[in-house]
Amino acid sequence: MTAPPANVCLSGTSVSVSGKATDPARLLSIPEIKTDVKKWTDRKFSPDKQRGWIVCGLDAGGGGVYADYNTAEYLPGYASVADAKAREKFAKIWGAKLMIKEGVLADPRPDAVFGLHVTSGLPVGRIGYRGGPAMASADELRIKVTGRQGHAGYPWRTVDPVTTAAQIVLGVQTIVSRRTDLMKSPTVVSISTINGGSRFNIVPETVEMTGTVRTYDAGVRKGVHADIKQVAENIAASANAKAEVEIIELYDPLVNPAAMATRMAPVLERAANGDIQVVNPTGAAEDFSFFLNDVPGLFFNVGVVPRDQDLAKAAPNHSPNFFVDEKALVVGVRALAFVTLNYLAGAKTD
Repeated sequence: MTAPPANVCLSGTSVSVSGKATDPARLLSIPEIKTDVKKWTDRKFSPDKQRGWIVCGLDAGGGGVYADYNTAEYLPGYASVADAKAREKFAKIWGAKLMIKEGVLADPRPDAVFGLHVTSGLPVGRIGYRGGPAMASADELRIKVTGRQGHAGYPWRTVDPVTTAAQIVLGVQTIVSRRTDLMKSPTVVSISTINGGSRFNIVPETVEMTGTVRTYDAGVRKGVHADIKQVAENIAASANAKAEVEIIELYDPLVNPAAMATRMAPVLERAANGDIQVVNPTGAAEDFSFFLNDVPGLFFNVGVVPRDQDLAKAAPNHSPNFFVDEKALVVGVRALAFVTLNYLAGAKTD
């Protein structure tokens, strides 16, 4: 069939297709597409003969769009297809959050949302899903420690932000081990970069650190943010330095409604020829979580690792060696089409 007109905006693209029903149920089906992670590869399917971009699911996820296009005439209802192109392009709001702001959930208002992503954690064609908290929230942590610059041979005449930063790195680790109720949510606080100084004999003025916070519960997330600020600021004050803490909330925890996961499990099983798996929660994050905050649905993964390859040795998503066994595309397209048709058909009788 001919693709219907697309609504292209800053955040991405949405397309609506309708079936035969005159008063259709509504559905938003989201094949997960990511951009701006540039990795060079010489794979034969790269767009450039010499080298091309491979990201963590762009070309594989995009195939799911055609599941809705090509089954439109059979839909007992109404469906919208969208991809979140602007995942990392805007400083304050991007991806699904920006799409929602621009009205992707407003007209028409969907009754359910479905999304998928490819993964190097499963063999090709296997579908992984989970009801309840499935993916972590993701926050960017920035800490700037300011001291007083001076000669490293006279450290008593300085306020050393390097040793202060080191104490803060150790201090924030106790937030997880001693302050956070892990019965409510697994939690991660990682300091990933430390930058400061220019010469071996100079105590610098500032040290800047960045990291990430991951949780699965909104209350735990809020508490960890407050604890990081308290620990960093007070450790710095004890050294006569100053710590400025900024935490940028990127993605909310992704929570699949248990009822929807239970309902769609046999549907996914048919799509994957019986090869499905209930997976553990992951520390990765997804902006699809913002859709699920507003509308019930299900987000799942499709494996792309060749069956003869050891999963433990497979190149992960975001790696320049990330490889997609294209047999997974058939399963992904089929899965999106199946859950779409099942939901719309069920909505007419529920």
